[in-house]
Amino acid sequence: MHYKLQYLFIFFVMTSVFLGGDGSEPPFTPSPQIDQQLPQVSIHVIGWDGRAWFIGGNTFEVFEDGFAPRPLLVRYNGTFTDMSYQLDIGDRIVDNLVWNGEYWLITHSFHEYGGLTKYDGQHLFEVPLSGEPLSLRVTALDWNGEYWLIGSGYVGYGYLLKYDGVDITDVSFVSPLSAVRSITWVGDSWLLSGTTPERVEKVMNYDGETFTEVEKPEIIGTITNAVWNGDYPLVVSNSDLIRFDGNTFDIVFSDSRISSLAWNGEYWLIGGNGTLTTYDGTTFTDLPVEFTSNVHLEWNGEYWLLGDTTGILKMYDGEEFTDLTPQFVDALNLSPEPSFEPAGELFIPYMYGVVVVVLLLIFSYLLLKKRFRRS
Repeated sequence: MHYKLQYLFIFFVMTSVFLGGDGSEPPFTPSPQIDQQLPQVSIHVIGWDGRAWFIGGNTFEVFEDGFAPRPLLVRYNGTFTDMSYQLDIGDRIVDNLVWNGEYWLITHSFHEYGGLTKYDGQHLFEVPLSGEPLSLRVTALDWNGEYWLIGSGYVGYGYLLKYDGVDITDVSFVSPLSAVRSITWVGDSWLLSGTTPERVEKVMNYDGETFTEVEKPEIIGTITNAVWNGDYPLVVSNSDLIRFDGNTFDIVFSDSRISSLAWNGEYWLIGGNGTLTTYDGTTFTDLPVEFTSNVHLEWNGEYWLLGDTTGILKMYDGEEFTDLTPQFVDALNLSPEPSFEPAGELFIPYMYGVVVVVLLLIFSYLLLKKRFRRS
């Protein structure tokens, strides 16, 4: 009898441990780390099309066993309109969006993979990229008035494409760069940065036909961002802000992390990790701290719109800030309660766990049955 009780005890303890104590599924309790550290919304890019702002990034959906990003796309013309539901791109994050005067190109990604969407104000179209359906994420793109130049790069390989809005031309095989990090039109040619197949960092000029290497000092690494103001580009490399006149690179500013920069016709506004700095070509001036993480920004001819990766959104007219965060967040289609379905990417490990539990229960039953027969 003693052994019968012993095995019955083991059986019920195992059942309790694996099935939640009373045989039912345990109630969902949000992870303290997720609950305290996960922002509702993260802003990664802001753009202006002459009539309205577009804000891109991601929100989060929390599951009982984790969380997953959801794409964010919001239009703002005095009223916020959440367009995120129109993006049929799964768990991807909106990384960038650029307006060319007629339509938007919107880049989105999940880890190193991604895609490209065209939006003409009415419809969304997926633009085919090299390697579909597992295309590498777009790391850089710009428009020169005739066509887009679109680049990608990940651990030494990528692609470089021309796109005129209809047709795509792959120029990867004639490019000396196997992985592209930045692309900027500088008035009469393209300025590109990336790595060669030998993983050597290079800066190149490209006139649409020929690539020419731009000599740079050793201290200048891969250019991760560059913005042209009609006179010269400011480029970001190794956390340095560098002025490039077409021949020489001059480091003018250093920061631990520069997340964005834009020109308004009078001065540059530089966003960092919760910081904002103006630069008129000569003097740098720090603005009051209004953000807590990486700032992304754009100018529309009248004022700046700025947002960070914790979802703070503000307007800046050159003198004072106006907080738009409450109206912005209220317009989003956010679900306040977590989903009780497991996250998709955790389905396979979840099923393995179920199989293990079933096998353990069968094993326990056989032990009990054998012991009872001996008794």
